[in-house]
Formats: sequence, C-alpha cells, structure tokens
Amino acid sequence: MNSLFMQEICVDLILPEACALTGFGFKRMVLGLNGQLYPQDLIQARFEYFSLTKGPVPNFVINKMPAEIRSESWQCISITPDDDELAAGLLKPADLYTGDNIFAELLKQLTAQAGSWILVFTNDCDKPQEVFEGNLNTALKKVSESMESSSGFMVYHNIKTSIP
Repeated sequence: MNSLFMQEICVDLILPEACALTGFGFKRMVLGLNGQLYPQDLIQARFEYFSLTKGPVPNFVINKMPAEIRSESWQCISITPDDDELAAGLLKPADLYTGDNIFAELLKQLTAQAGSWILVFTNDCDKPQEVFEGNLNTALKKVSESMESSSGFMVYHNIKTSIP
C-alpha cells in the first residue's frame, strides 16, 4: 500500500448531534495573532494517530440516508491519520480484527456513544458507490474489502432497525 493511496481515502463518521462524545476532548481551535485570540470554526480532538474534526454533514450523505433516520440532527466527525505510512499499517485489512487495532478501537469508542451512526469510507474522497445497513463488524469487514478493491461505501446503523 503506498502513501498516495492513503491520502485519497476519506473517512467520515456521522453521529447524532445529541451524542456528547465524552472522553475525546474536542476543543475549538483558537488562532493567536498579534496578542489577539481568534476562535476558529474547527472543533478538533486527537485519538492516538488520528485527528478528529467536527464539521457539517455532507449533502450527499443526507440525501442517501434512510428516511427513518434522516430527520435527526447529525454531526460529522472526519477521521484523518497523522502519517500516511503509519495509517497504511493501521488500516491493513488483516489487522482490522485484532484486539489492538487503533482504527477499529476508535470506531468502537465513537459508535458506542451513539445509537445511530453512519460510516462513510471512500477512495478519492468521492461519493460512495454502495449504501447499506450494517453493524460495526460489517463496517470493518467492508473497510478491509474497500482497501483491497479501491471502492467506497456508506454503512448506516440505527438502534431501532439494526442488524444484531
């Protein structure tokens, strides 16, 4: 896996706005210039080798959401690795199922705090080719397949209609 491939992957986790995301330490970025502080729009946190950035939900995600969860208020957490070579190692398909995989642990911790969630995993930061319902295991399996096939997907999980 080369670093160019990793730079083209986009991972967004869409969570209900009511999900507090405790334990991640999200903070609004502040720019200091000439002794003045300027709050920025970016709200960020860190998890091991990943930067997490809160932002608006992309319109293409809203349009692809199932009707029964579309009416909720959502937040988007973009997950960006610090280093492409390191991320390539962390996202190796065979390693996603090991107990010490940092990416899988990040997803587990973020999704554990939400009843409903959507994971968007795309190559070339393009729109996902496939949309389906699933759970975290389904999503991790699909990440493995997507890493090998260079395809993208959107998986949604809703506590009311979830797959066990």
